[in-house]
Amino acid sequence: MKIKILIADDEKEFVETLAQRLEMRDFSVTTVCSGEGATPNAIAYDSKQFTTGEFFAYGIPASFLLMIIIAVAVLVVWPLMGMPVLLNP
Repeated sequence: MKIKILIADDEKEFVETLAQRLEMRDFSVTTVCSGEGATPNAIAYDSKQFTTGEFFAYGIPASFLLMIIIAVAVLVVWPLMGMPVLLNP
């Protein structure tokens, strides 16, 4: 079974080049070019590349994990690097 990869970017030439290289390495690639900045999970779901079960099992938890990683970077790592984080109450 081939590994499925979704490439979403607004630079069409980059997307096509990357897709060709991945397909040469036997990946199943779906590409979406959107200048509107649609979220990758919505694009993946609409493209029917993933089943509904796969979307809920992997896509949504991955989004939450990414938000946690960003929060840790902003609230912990940035201050350690001397970049203050100001939160308004």
